[in-house]
Amino acid sequence: MISILVLGAQVSKAQDCEYLMQVDSVKLSSYRLQLQARDASIDGMCVVKVVDGSIKGMIVNDFGIKALAFTISLDRKKVKLHDVMPMLDHWYIKRVIKNDLKQLFRATTCDYATLGKKTEIEVQEDGSIKMTNSKYHIEYLFIKAPDAQAGHSRQDQEPEIEPFIEDEAAE
Repeated sequence: MISILVLGAQVSKAQDCEYLMQVDSVKLSSYRLQLQARDASIDGMCVVKVVDGSIKGMIVNDFGIKALAFTISLDRKKVKLHDVMPMLDHWYIKRVIKNDLKQLFRATTCDYATLGKKTEIEVQEDGSIKMTNSKYHIEYLFIKAPDAQAGHSRQDQEPEIEPFIEDEAAE
């Protein structure tokens, strides 16, 4: 009887947990990405969306060059990389990226602090997600990009320019 109660408590606790990396099936979820490795860094965007029964995503740098595309199963247990740029297209680099993406997308609000010895994930005060792979000295920082629909339009962000009115008295 006690084991049933403990199992029920674990199931209800698991239902309260949410994934740190939120993915929507209706619109793109976008994150500002800063990736620091030993001698390299990539600044760009990571966009993800649920498409055709899986999570599909892409990482592009600030110039719009695609670093890689990925597919993650809905249960977040399998990761596949696609269209990897030549600089990253080595089996040992792809293996590290796949494992890091898997841990990042599987992390929940309940267990992200207890992932493992080599990988740490922490949620910053501003809501950004910082993941550190201490074995390979890689640091990922995912900052949730503001929702375009919730923000102001481009016209609201531009400064107002007063029209030039010629003074009639000067003529």
